[in-house]
Amino acid sequence: MAEEVAVRAALADGDYPRAAEHLARGLAREPTAASLIGLMDRLAAEASGEVEDIVPIEVPEPWFGAVALHAGILARRGEVTRAFDLLCQVATVRPDLTYLRWAPTWFTLEEFVPLDAVCDSLSRLLCPALADAPLSLFADALAAVTALEGVHPEDAEFLTTRSVLARRAGRLDLAVEEARRAMTHGGGFLAATALANAYRARGEVDEAVRASEAAARLAEDPVPVRLELADLLLEARRPEQAATLYSEVAKSDPDHPWALPSLLYGRFLATGDLDLRERLQVLAEDNPDNPRATSLAATLCPWVGFIPPPAEASIAVMARLADDFRDEDWGPDESPVLTIQVSFLEAASTSLAANLLARRLHPRFRIAIEADEVQSPDPRRSAPGMEPLWTWDEDGPHPDLPPPDPEVARRIALMAAAPYHLLRWKAMAGRIARTLGIGQQIDVLAVAVHPPETPASQEPWMWVQHLQVAAALVLAAASRGIVGSPAWVALERMVRGPADWTSCAGIVALAEVALDHPRHLDLVRGLLRQRLQEAPSRGYWCLEGALVHSLLRLPNLEKTERALLRQRRERWWAMMT
Repeated sequence: MAEEVAVRAALADGDYPRAAEHLARGLAREPTAASLIGLMDRLAAEASGEVEDIVPIEVPEPWFGAVALHAGILARRGEVTRAFDLLCQVATVRPDLTYLRWAPTWFTLEEFVPLDAVCDSLSRLLCPALADAPLSLFADALAAVTALEGVHPEDAEFLTTRSVLARRAGRLDLAVEEARRAMTHGGGFLAATALANAYRARGEVDEAVRASEAAARLAEDPVPVRLELADLLLEARRPEQAATLYSEVAKSDPDHPWALPSLLYGRFLATGDLDLRERLQVLAEDNPDNPRATSLAATLCPWVGFIPPPAEASIAVMARLADDFRDEDWGPDESPVLTIQVSFLEAASTSLAANLLARRLHPRFRIAIEADEVQSPDPRRSAPGMEPLWTWDEDGPHPDLPPPDPEVARRIALMAAAPYHLLRWKAMAGRIARTLGIGQQIDVLAVAVHPPETPASQEPWMWVQHLQVAAALVLAAASRGIVGSPAWVALERMVRGPADWTSCAGIVALAEVALDHPRHLDLVRGLLRQRLQEAPSRGYWCLEGALVHSLLRLPNLEKTERALLRQRRERWWAMMT
């Protein structure tokens, strides 16, 4: 290693600052390299004077590698407590580097260790910024203070800190054990909280509840603890109990930014009362700076937290058909046909779902959907000048696109098979969009009308919708917010085509484009408003839910328009249930 050679040369010349500079660089690449550790021992032994003169760190923004080496030399000179604190500071900046593995032998170098200072240093590692740090960081921190276990077996603060570290390291049994010991030796609120969190991480809800109740009794301010306990109950699918606790907090503070949305959410889960859902949605829309309200509302918001099932009449028939005929023993030469008669023309995509279901039940089974009436305005109509995704003949709707490239279809199908949440899918869509070649936007669009076979775990009508939303989000990502780009044109073709599930998917994705690129808010809002005016006077219209929910997600709506949209949302939910 070039840095190692440079260190040895500088040491031979007695140039200790230069040796330290090269050594810090080498250790930043390989913190536990034995040869470099040996050179650190040599530098600490040979260099005289203050450590600051050898490895300066008293500068406005010292480099982490220099701070780590400074700590290593301090420890070798007996200043272990200060050295350990510096090493923990470095870990908060570079949790991926294993500097803490230097420390297990340090606390054997001096007889007295101020344990409160060690706990303060370890607490640096428990900050929110390190919530996603590797488990090994916390395991290394535990190992670093192993020598102190026997010296301080009854110190409640130390045991509590070790419990939290053990939980963050994934050592849940140790986390529970250390927190219990802390409680035995007089640990107060923090120890009880550590025990509750350890039980929670282990999935032992009843034990976590009891420990949280103990923490609430010991807390100077019980409100945060009660909220934590309520969150735990909500997470454990006990919304009635959670709502009771949220209500207690809300009684003293009716506008509490965490308790109020949580109370509405918990009560909705417990009762299914649509008024509570609506109140939560309104609270989130009127308070976009309240992350708790917006997060909980999103989980209940169609096309954000979940994709709602379609409500066409034929879907209910297909669901019963799937149950009734799942084990039907048809002969190999039979070609069964089922005609579903409906009152009004349905979305073309219902035929995709019917075909997928039919093939699942029997290779030659066919399901036909026939309507008594076509609504006005005609839902088969596309916007003027817009190429349609569908054509109709006497046999019903047919995709107006050739099948997609198999590899594009495979990638989108993998995305569609993942658990749905809009933000999570947007990230996946972005990765797929970056793999598209020139002209492959049309293949993405084709996936929406040529769905791959349904996975065994999915119902065909939900699978078709998931594929279409996935395709639309890929087009949205590929457009990069550029009006007139091939991906934008393909997405607009979905939005402005026949009234169909593909249009719903396009509407949801185009609203996301507007939120990500606010310069297009007026354009997108205008497109969605225009579509909303096309609602037929009779029959179910599949676009209404997607249009209403997407418009309400866009900012700067006039008060009157927002109120009217909320009324339509309430009617839509009543119809869906």
